[in-house]
Amino acid sequence: MTPRGDRVTSSKQETHRDGCAATQKKCEACGEMFTCGEAEPGCWCEALQLTSQAAAQLRATHTDCLCSRCLAAVAAASDV
Repeated sequence: MTPRGDRVTSSKQETHRDGCAATQKKCEACGEMFTCGEAEPGCWCEALQLTSQAAAQLRATHTDCLCSRCLAAVAAASDV
């Protein structure tokens, strides 16, 4: 799950081997560049479970996606 909100559309796009369009983004939490497939089914972020409270907090503090490491940390912290 990614925080939803206004999307940054200036990111570089690339195509994965399976033909899905992916976007290079900069994580809003740590600044790391990562490949985001949010517009495509099966993106890695769909495997992460966030509580509704954690998702709401991300929406309030970020306008775009987080890298896998930062989103996994939020998901792990929300399981507590």
